[in-house]
Amino acid sequence: MILFRTGAVSHAGMVRSVNQDTAYESMVLCAVADGMGGAAAGDVASRIAIDTLVKDFSTGNPTVEALQQGIETANSAVYLASLNDLSYAGMGTTLTAMAPVTGPDGDQVAIAHVGDSRCYLFANGQLRLLTNDHSVASELVRHGELTPAAAARHPQRHMLTRALGVDPAVDVEILLLPLAAGDRLLLCSDGLSNEVTAERMSAILETELDPTLAATALVNEANEHGARDNVTVLIVDVLVGDDGAETRDLEAIAPLATDLPVAEDVSDLTGSVTAFGAMAAGGAGATSIVDAVDNDPSAQASMPPSSAPEAKRKAAAAAATASGGAVEASIRRPRLITIRTLAFLLLVLGLTYGGYRFVGWFASTQYFVSTDGTHLTILQGQPGGTLWVSPVLVETTSTTTKQILTSRLRDLQSGVPEPSIKAARSFIANLKEEYQAAMNPGASLPTTTTTTTYAWVPQTYATTTVPATTVSTLPATTTSTTIATTVPTTTVPTTVPAG
Repeated sequence: MILFRTGAVSHAGMVRSVNQDTAYESMVLCAVADGMGGAAAGDVASRIAIDTLVKDFSTGNPTVEALQQGIETANSAVYLASLNDLSYAGMGTTLTAMAPVTGPDGDQVAIAHVGDSRCYLFANGQLRLLTNDHSVASELVRHGELTPAAAARHPQRHMLTRALGVDPAVDVEILLLPLAAGDRLLLCSDGLSNEVTAERMSAILETELDPTLAATALVNEANEHGARDNVTVLIVDVLVGDDGAETRDLEAIAPLATDLPVAEDVSDLTGSVTAFGAMAAGGAGATSIVDAVDNDPSAQASMPPSSAPEAKRKAAAAAATASGGAVEASIRRPRLITIRTLAFLLLVLGLTYGGYRFVGWFASTQYFVSTDGTHLTILQGQPGGTLWVSPVLVETTSTTTKQILTSRLRDLQSGVPEPSIKAARSFIANLKEEYQAAMNPGASLPTTTTTTTYAWVPQTYATTTVPATTVSTLPATTTSTTIATTVPTTTVPTTVPAG
């Protein structure tokens, strides 16, 4: 069983305003991730990678296979996030993780590594670099194309060949290492290794015994040197280790960090790098597992990629030499257009087209009467126009402005809306007749007949009872009047003719 204590410190540095690094420490897993791809995207990438790895690795047995699977799952999570959000397109992150694992050779730690964040071993007063930077210059050194001294001056020494999230699959490098009590592991982003020399790191690790104080001192040292990148330091102090680790050969495990060439400047830092796939050590999705005890470091340093074709490697190296170090390689980039994005764009286009057609239809259903200064005109559209749709002249009538009342001109200049062209013509005719009636008072104005229909509604009347009134009977008076009429009598003689 391996027991340890940890201390971690992360700082944005002295130049950048956003800290894209993420660190995690526990008794089963320690990790450092350095995000890249813009102020927001790099921060998101490193956080997604760490959170996914922690969640995936903690659900199973602590084995090398579980650690590898957790990193591959983290790679997929970052990659899918970059596809689903255009603002995250192209983001990625480095990752260096340490976890105690059980295996047939006893208790060891597995150091998993992608990118140029590093893991050092401080043992017996010496600092050794356990990880290989996955950068263009470092790959060329391992391929025998550059010397370590030339790599320290190479313009693409911080241009990554591997990173999490830039491809659907990732090549993970894993180192198995026995640890002894008193050993110290240093996990850090390149913000530390770019600013602080191996000698200074070794001195701080030897004098600061508390892991948190030692991490703080290393970060402060980087800030004092300018800290042009984010700085993250995680220190693991081994309290109980493997008894067999006392007999290990440290020279066979890793070279002394103090013997490595020092970069002349750090103007091209990880925060703005691009990952290249063609120079990656190993094929996409492959995992290199190296036993630190059973491998010669010189052979390991010069080991060519097992699955990269020799012709491709030579071509890439030749391109780097011919262009002064610039390497052009094709990799699969995250798609900028996803199905969801395409559906959203189609929806926006559909709504825009529908709105355009609606405005055109609305404008074409309206007419108005106006004047061009001398004649009355009929236009189709809205007075003053509707958004981008301007009124269209339909007809210039023979009626002039002198044939209508002056009081009507103001309304006509603004435009008098009518529902149809027929109504507009009728309106102009009425204006003309109105003017003629005003000029000839004897003429009859246009007669407008209005028909009003009344609806009979039954009414209910209240009944009022009138109190009975007693009528007095007056004494009857009978008056008899006799009128005498004298009719004169006339005697008509009758003559009977003789028979």
